Amino acid sequence: MDRAKAKKVVFFVLLIALVAVILSLMRTGGEKPLPSPPREELPPVPTPVKKVSVEEVRAYLKDIRGKGYRNPFLSQKEREWRSFRELLGALPRLSGVLMVGGEKVAILDGAPVKEGERIRGFSLVRIEEKGVRLRRGRREYFLSVKGGSDVP
Repeated sequence: MDRAKAKKVVFFVLLIALVAVILSLMRTGGEKPLPSPPREELPPVPTPVKKVSVEEVRAYLKDIRGKGYRNPFLSQKEREWRSFRELLGALPRLSGVLMVGGEKVAILDGAPVKEGERIRGFSLVRIEEKGVRLRRGRREYFLSVKGGSDVP
């Protein structure tokens, strides 16, 4: 037997084996499987639920604040809003900007403050016509004479 015929024989044997495997996988004869019987629904497991009064929650939150923990019931937006409100409360109030003898003076929290001086942890960076620039750490804030502030 030459080599070409041997390859053809091997090819046809493999082809027949492949067809046999495919037919055995596609075989639909025999009884169809029965569906499994319906499951019995189990009763819900009773979980102990303790009712908590508003006073207990307030006491819990007061205890958390006393230890320096965050309020676990606040969402991220509520935490951001609270920190923003705390920052607004920490900013000094600008009453006006004055020119005294060629020197600019800002009236912050009712007291005269010059450039470079500190008030409530903020450093007065610059006094401008429309307001003042304060810096705390790396952040800079602009307080407007009209009462508004540019808090990023």
